[in-house]
Amino acid sequence: MADRISKWPTLDRKVFYDKNSNNDDIDAMPINVEELWTNYRLNELKPDFDNNETVYFNYFKGYVTYEIFDKYIGISKSSLIVDGKECNKSNIKDIRIDNGKITIKTDQEYIVLEVGGIGSFRVFHVLLLEFVKNNLPMRFYAALGGETETALKKALREQGLSF
Repeated sequence: MADRISKWPTLDRKVFYDKNSNNDDIDAMPINVEELWTNYRLNELKPDFDNNETVYFNYFKGYVTYEIFDKYIGISKSSLIVDGKECNKSNIKDIRIDNGKITIKTDQEYIVLEVGGIGSFRVFHVLLLEFVKNNLPMRFYAALGGETETALKKALREQGLSF
């Protein structure tokens, strides 16, 4: 049962937001707990990212041991670090999200990561979009899947362009 008064998540993984503040059922909109967590984590991490500090994410690697690699992926406004390897605008040749994987092609190697392995992936995705938008050609930004088409259109509109 969701608590529509306090707006805190309960065991059904949903919390209700009443867009008209009158608590009528027809106006109550479910919000996924993951969205709340994403917004909370983004608010916590975004100031560091905006100051060009590296924000780190853990990665669940391996199907047998399920070891957790802390600080496996780092992202700042100017670089992406995966397992100690720095990827930036000078060495990234391609980057895309496809079939549940992130593929980064640098001038030396391919790095392939399972999307589900990245802790707080939705937060990482927002920061990755910002990194790509500010450092790489727009075609890379368009290849990141998910909600990026909407974000791409918005970014183009901000530049007075469209597609």
